[in-house]
Amino acid sequence: MKKKIIVLWILVLCFALLTGQTSISTLIYNANNNDVSSMRELGGRYYYGNDVEKDLKEAAKWFLKAANNGNAISQYAIGYMYSYAEGVDQDSSQAFYWFKKSAENGYEDAETELAYSYYQGFGCEVDYGKSIYWYKKAATRGVSIAEHSLGYMYLKGYGIDQSNPDAVYWFKRSVAQGEKGSYMHLAKLLYEGEDVTRDYYEAFRIFKILAEEDDNDEAQYKIGMMYLDGSGVTSNKVEAARWIKRAAEQSNTDAMYQLSDMYEYGIGVMADTALANEWEEKADEIEWGWMYMLW
Repeated sequence: MKKKIIVLWILVLCFALLTGQTSISTLIYNANNNDVSSMRELGGRYYYGNDVEKDLKEAAKWFLKAANNGNAISQYAIGYMYSYAEGVDQDSSQAFYWFKKSAENGYEDAETELAYSYYQGFGCEVDYGKSIYWYKKAATRGVSIAEHSLGYMYLKGYGIDQSNPDAVYWFKRSVAQGEKGSYMHLAKLLYEGEDVTRDYYEAFRIFKILAEEDDNDEAQYKIGMMYLDGSGVTSNKVEAARWIKRAAEQSNTDAMYQLSDMYEYGIGVMADTALANEWEEKADEIEWGWMYMLW
């Protein structure tokens, strides 16, 4: 029997060496002997089901142990689990508590979550000033969603003086990292040129990405109008009609009214009064439908 146990442990050790992972049994032994990194790793193993059956309650147990021992990643992880009711009951106050602990220990993902908590009043009172403070900390470390959020707060003037130049600065940083939420905001700011240098070419490039990759109707409409006006691109009425029609087919009412006019006057399409009326009526139905809902 003793020989069989020795052989089993040899196999476990060989597996750990081959996979580059510490065995679960070793991690449990170390964690029970107050090794915080083992507690954190156990939390991750149970959370993802890595070399062990996935068990969110076990994950929460080990993350909480590591969090109570000051591990910043585990503090963020248990905060996330409290936030989304994973392995524990949903508790916004506990989520906020642990995000704050983790952020104060310098973990950038927690800084972003803490900023969002202050923005939404999630587990705390709404405080835009503290939200901006934590978004800035994360944004200056290159966290793309924090860059996006900070840009949005400058755009709207939430807790800070409204500033399109600052919004553009942070949106550009966020877009450079592929944060899609910033694309439309940046493109519209560059297109409109209010308090910032107008850049039709860059606006067109970003609108085109959104229109093609995400089938975004607002971007499709903007591209159509840029082809129509020759803004940042050579004027092309046929291309304008094609893009505006794509947006109209997604019930974009601005595009629907514009397409109606194009059929009415034969701009980029063959003049067709029946189609002009049809698109105008469809747009009216949507617009009046919204008004009835508001009433």
